[in-house]
Amino acid sequence: FSKRPNAKVLSGIAAAVVMLVLTICMYNAGYLEEYIGSPQRNVVYDPYDDTVEEDEDDTGAVAEDEDDYTLSDDSPFFGIWCKASKEYAKAEEFADYLTENGIDAYIVDTSEWENLNAEPWYAVTAGTFDSESEADDELSTVKELYEDAYIKYSGERDN
Repeated sequence: FSKRPNAKVLSGIAAAVVMLVLTICMYNAGYLEEYIGSPQRNVVYDPYDDTVEEDEDDTGAVAEDEDDYTLSDDSPFFGIWCKASKEYAKAEEFADYLTENGIDAYIVDTSEWENLNAEPWYAVTAGTFDSESEADDELSTVKELYEDAYIKYSGERDN
């Protein structure tokens, strides 16, 4: 073992390791699905992906109008806040994602609630709760789908 490995051998091994790591990363990111099938993993929503996909199978999962995710109650609540957008369609896409994964989703105009942003944003909350502890009980489930989710009190609704 006193002989040092050849530089060509070391560079070949390094190239193979890099190729293996890149292949694993591409597989986990879903780039190789058409070649080797879909990876079996939990899909976490990408908060930086602002694309809006159309409902191709016409199952009705995509809301047809703004009333599908509107709160029917004007009472203040604790929400598990996930994503907000200036465009309703982007908020709606994320609400669809939560709903498809078994989470009650609502879209709230932040300017209508005293403790939320005064500037109008369409914010998505994963459920509404009477207490912070009730929301906290569900937070880990929501974080499996959207890791940046957090709890916040809405305050009174400005009518």
